[in-house]
Amino acid sequence: MNYQQLDILEFEIRFLEVVEAPSEPTELIRFKGATRKLNHQPEYKALSYCWGDATKRLPIEVNDQIIYISESLVHALYSVKSKPGDLLWVDAICINQDDPIEKANQVRLMHLIYSKAEATIVWLGGAGPNTKYAHTFLENMDRIGAHTFLQRLDLLGERHARPISVTKFNAALRITQRPARALRGLHELLAMPYWERVWIIQEIARAQAVSVRCGSFRFDLNTLIACSVHVKDLPQRSRTLINAIEEFRRQELDAQRGGLRMSLLEALLRSRYSLATNPRDKIYAMLGLTRDGQDLVPTPTYTESVEEVFRQLSMAFLRSPRPIDSVLLSLWAPLKITVEYTPSWVVDWADLAFNVPPWLISNLPGRFGRVEYEEGFGRPTFIEDQVGFPGRGRFLGAITSEYDLRSAPVPIEPEKREQSPWILQATVADNLFRRFLPNNSDSAAVLSADLTMALVRLLTRTVDPQVWELLPGKEYMEEVLKHLSQLLIDSVSIRVLANECLEYITNARETIVNHFNTKRDRRAGEGREARPPSERNRAGSTTRQTPISPIIRAIQKRNKREAALTNDPPPKENRNTLSTDARPPGPDSPIPLLHPCQDFVTWIRPSLAAYRLWSNIFAALDLRPEYGLGLASVVYGPSTHFILTPHAETEEGDEIYQLDGCYFPIILRPLSPGRFVVVGEACVGLDNDGHWLSARNCAWWQSSRTQNLALTILREDEEDV
Repeated sequence: MNYQQLDILEFEIRFLEVVEAPSEPTELIRFKGATRKLNHQPEYKALSYCWGDATKRLPIEVNDQIIYISESLVHALYSVKSKPGDLLWVDAICINQDDPIEKANQVRLMHLIYSKAEATIVWLGGAGPNTKYAHTFLENMDRIGAHTFLQRLDLLGERHARPISVTKFNAALRITQRPARALRGLHELLAMPYWERVWIIQEIARAQAVSVRCGSFRFDLNTLIACSVHVKDLPQRSRTLINAIEEFRRQELDAQRGGLRMSLLEALLRSRYSLATNPRDKIYAMLGLTRDGQDLVPTPTYTESVEEVFRQLSMAFLRSPRPIDSVLLSLWAPLKITVEYTPSWVVDWADLAFNVPPWLISNLPGRFGRVEYEEGFGRPTFIEDQVGFPGRGRFLGAITSEYDLRSAPVPIEPEKREQSPWILQATVADNLFRRFLPNNSDSAAVLSADLTMALVRLLTRTVDPQVWELLPGKEYMEEVLKHLSQLLIDSVSIRVLANECLEYITNARETIVNHFNTKRDRRAGEGREARPPSERNRAGSTTRQTPISPIIRAIQKRNKREAALTNDPPPKENRNTLSTDARPPGPDSPIPLLHPCQDFVTWIRPSLAAYRLWSNIFAALDLRPEYGLGLASVVYGPSTHFILTPHAETEEGDEIYQLDGCYFPIILRPLSPGRFVVVGEACVGLDNDGHWLSARNCAWWQSSRTQNLALTILREDEEDV
């Protein structure tokens, strides 16, 4: 096809003007090229489609020339049902794909082309065997009024879908013939390859009106997307793609009301699962949907290499007020893995989908939507493959130990042996629950001492086998316990502390039980000898009975309830203790617990609720082996805290900082006074939604002073130079 050069300064674009549009797909559809100025507001429709199988091609006629395009595009053109004189915009034909300069300039106008079109026709592809049942179901959704809308505050009256309730979804399903096939048809529609194209995000989000077509059926986009929540077997990747489209549509609605669009970095993370034939388009497709895209990438280019495009964008992010976000991505998805001799700070922007860990792509509104008032970072310095930049931050602690199975246990000092229960309770149990299971309603009903003794049982592998079988998620419990047992508190591993705690409490139990039994026998013997035989039968009425402690009474009731769950008989109880057995406790025996506010020993077996709480917190920690997460202990002042780190990269002596303009706490490795290497991010706790806490939510960060830092990013083979 012959193309005439466009006048870029006049915002000229090409259209396909319909000459003849036959009703039968077997007949040749004819067009002629037409050039219009975009600022003159021509009336046209834009087509959004998936190219499909490139080996299957069909002919169309343009300017009296036969050209061959993909079979999917031909069917899409027939589906528009145009009449002669109508204007269509189709990127594959209206842009000279062999002219990289024209292509780059047209890409800059893409967001305007779709926003000024009177309608955008979405072609999903040919209909499947269950499409008609899905079409009937979606019609029923509208018929029963289940689809509610939020009206736009513009003259176009475009509507934006709200979620559909389960009740209304099921009501529409009940009046649909063959509901199982209707659900399968919804699944097929939402899993089509069309949704994977990165360009369709802009094409749909910027559109004034959208009409979805699949074969001969037409669908309302709002209804289709709203129903996706209730398609249970939809793959997570497809669900993420659909959610990204809806998020960008909502953003454009807010932008028309004066709202702020998302940053380019956030847009790249949200669209990480989308695909592009040209890797550059993963970036260029987001420029028209972001507030800083035009500043970071002023001019798209198809003449420079992909590596250079990625390098320039990474450099632009490093020069922005928040460079650390790009630095963290370069640690997980560096371009140097696929392209040798690339600087370590260059990110592979086309490969963020499966290499970036979930915590870097969660809570995006909380991370990028907040306004920062810190000074941020200075201008970076690029020297060969290294980059350095000045910054400011607050010291949050130094890593003193991390998970290492090769380390031998250090024996505990004698004076710390008696303190082991309180050390485990205050430093480990309370610390982990306060950081990683906040505002848990179940934990409020369980004594802190009960939680501590359950942890001791778990660490020493002395849990009742029947109780262990009742606990969910034992596979990740084993992994977390393995990591936790290796951490150090005052140079002593938690595993040693747990063993000493169990031994100390066992010995204390024997002493206290013998004391109570001896005292009881002495009083009973003295009472019998002092009273005549006639009064010995009335001893119960003349001797003062020791009242049952409310704590002991509650424990007795709990043991009876748990015995019913585990099919164990409740332990024999007297009025002052839960057990009078003087032998060392077995795996299912009641355990004594020393409380710092009490001057007596309470015999207690860890409750099933305490074990289940530990199961919940271990699940929340989620040591993802594919990302090398591990536990580490951090010392700040007199306190020891536990954090999550990528332990494969972390070393003892690394330091944690809250950096200006950065959401996550950052692990830095000192090279010299004031000079550090960026190691990675750290997790100091979880919020109520399970997201990693920001550095500003770290409980102890405000007690630290801000200091100037010099940060460096090094290649792995340069770190020891």
